[in-house]
Amino acid sequence: MSRPKVPVVRHPVLERSRFLVLLVCLVGMMGLLPMLLNIVRQRDVGTDTILGGICVYLLFAVIWALVYEIVERVQPGSFGPGSTPTGVL
Repeated sequence: MSRPKVPVVRHPVLERSRFLVLLVCLVGMMGLLPMLLNIVRQRDVGTDTILGGICVYLLFAVIWALVYEIVERVQPGSFGPGSTPTGVL
C-alpha cells in the first residue's frame, strides 16, 4: 500500500513561519535551561520552587509541540494516517 500524497503548499508566509517556529523553539530552550538550573539548585522547596517547576514543565511541553510542528513542516504528512511503513505496527 503506497503512502497517500499530501499536497505541498508553497507560500511566502508559510516559508517564513518555519523560521519563526524554529526561532521560538530556540528562544524557549534558552529560557528553559536557566529556570531548570535555578529550580534544581534550590535547597528549600517553597511556593516559588513549585510554581517554577510548573512553568518549566509547561514550557517544555510547548517546546515539544513546536518540535513536532517543525517535523511536520519539514516532512508534510509525517504524523497523518499511513505515515508508518507497512508491517511495522
